[in-house]
Amino acid sequence: MEGVTVGLKNSEFEDVFSTMTNGNGEYFLEAKPEYYPFMYAVKEYGENFLEYWRHDISLTDDIVINARIDKLELYGLHCFKIRGAYPALTIYFRPMSLTKYKVGEEDIAPDLSPAMIQVSVNGRRVAVFLLNKVEEFAGDRNM
Repeated sequence: MEGVTVGLKNSEFEDVFSTMTNGNGEYFLEAKPEYYPFMYAVKEYGENFLEYWRHDISLTDDIVINARIDKLELYGLHCFKIRGAYPALTIYFRPMSLTKYKVGEEDIAPDLSPAMIQVSVNGRRVAVFLLNKVEEFAGDRNM
């Protein structure tokens, strides 16, 4: 996609490096080799697309990141083991749908089933055993 802003932010959430994609949707971002807590890609946010975010990038060598934006966004993606529980990974994420947001729905999460979610660990696809929807609250609003 052409004209997408791609950037790196520091721990104060300030832009430190940014660029735009070309007509082929490609970008080249030259940055100092260090740790960057945030990377983003955005164009026409909330109108036609949502954002792409990536966290905890340690630049020591050249890397390729194929960022994509569309009408869905995963926010707050975390993977962890629960101590003392069944030996499995728990993945917490907040999916958001621009389509649901634009028509004014309060719950902007897309309707998902385990079969719709693909997970790979060390390059090997693994099964999703259970999908739980977590109801969130922000002040006096359910999310």
